[in-house]
Amino acid sequence: MSAVSDQPTEGERKLRAILRAVLSSGVWALIAIHVASALPVRLGWFGEISDEVPWPRAFWSGFLLAAVLYVEAGLYTMLARTREAVSAPDVFRASASVFPRFLWLILKTAGFFMLILLTVVIFVSMVLSTLGYGDAEAIKPLMEGPFRLILLLLPALLVWWLPWVFTRQDFSLFSTLKSAIRQLWREPARTLYVILLALVPAALLLVWAEQLNLWMLTALEAFGLLCVWSANIYCVEWWRDAAGDTRAVTGTQTPAP
Repeated sequence: MSAVSDQPTEGERKLRAILRAVLSSGVWALIAIHVASALPVRLGWFGEISDEVPWPRAFWSGFLLAAVLYVEAGLYTMLARTREAVSAPDVFRASASVFPRFLWLILKTAGFFMLILLTVVIFVSMVLSTLGYGDAEAIKPLMEGPFRLILLLLPALLVWWLPWVFTRQDFSLFSTLKSAIRQLWREPARTLYVILLALVPAALLLVWAEQLNLWMLTALEAFGLLCVWSANIYCVEWWRDAAGDTRAVTGTQTPAP
């Protein structure tokens, strides 16, 4: 039988991704950490959300952010190694070797996007100054729309890009980001599916946040994260099939510059 005939159909790949997410205790462990990071703030344990951020909340947020990144590193690694459900213990063990490179990649990515945002702010400020609007308050309404759009689209880009990084074990920033973005335009149907799966639950959460009670809000957040990881697994499986399964499973590493 040819290799092409062994490839799953799109429907099979999407269904398999959803089932792997539901059956993977590693995914649920990450969802639990996300929920745990939000519950104390929503319950008012660190004061009102509108108050100045106290140090306990800042410490809690920093600790859980590190925990999320650590578990994500192991989860992506295990998803790229196997086509089965991923257990939480396997995720924690796998993260130890890859976490430093993943953390460095995240720091470079954050710095890169902050530089882009700062460049845009400076450019808009210069234009407004030229037009006679030197007040900083005039910049805020113009920047709110683009900033929210970036925050909305960035998770979808990460869902598309990070599976590419881990299936190839290439933790360089610009080469992997360029390759992943290039594929965005070549695969419009898959891109739309990933965007919808990753962003629709988040959009619903933003719309209904004021109308739902605490537990309904938590359940919707957990459902949204499950959808995000279904999209992640779908991308991992697609990149593995596109690159060749042997390279992904054996974890051939490409040094990051």
